[in-house]
Parts: sequence; structure tokens; C-alpha cells
Amino acid sequence: MPPRRAIDHKIELEPGARPPAMAPYRMNPAELVELRRQLDELLDAGLIDGKKVRAVAEWTAPSKVADLRSFLGSATTIEGSSKGTPKL
Repeated sequence: MPPRRAIDHKIELEPGARPPAMAPYRMNPAELVELRRQLDELLDAGLIDGKKVRAVAEWTAPSKVADLRSFLGSATTIEGSSKGTPKL
């Protein structure tokens, strides 16, 4: 994450606006197969916590601006309090 600045960049959302219905990034099918193979390998080796993977996979996107702000605030708090700890 970039360092905090005196002025935070922000994008004002229109009231009632909905996020785009498409995924922000579509992975090449061959890359996706390889990624899944590597993740399964790491899960089997116990290097990734399966509970965390399931929590992320089952997470639903926020539907309201307030929910999004709450999530982003939580993510910032977690990121800020876990410096030097593994991401997974």
C-alpha cells in the first residue's frame, strides 16, 4: 500500500449507483487452471488457511455505498494493524 498522504484521493459516488456487473479482470483459462493447481498444492501443504480461502470465496460484494465504506474501513484497519504479517 502507498504511504498515507495529507490529501486522500476519493471518488464521489452517485446515490443509488450500482457497481458494474462484470468481473474487473478475466483470467486466461490456462492461467486459471495453473493458479488453481498451485493454490491446491499450497492448501494441501498447509501453507494457506482453508477457512480464509472459503471466507474470501463466499464473500458477496457490497450492494450499498455504506457497506462498501464499512468494508474498506475494515480492510484499512486490518492492513494497518498487520504490518509484517503474512497476507494469507
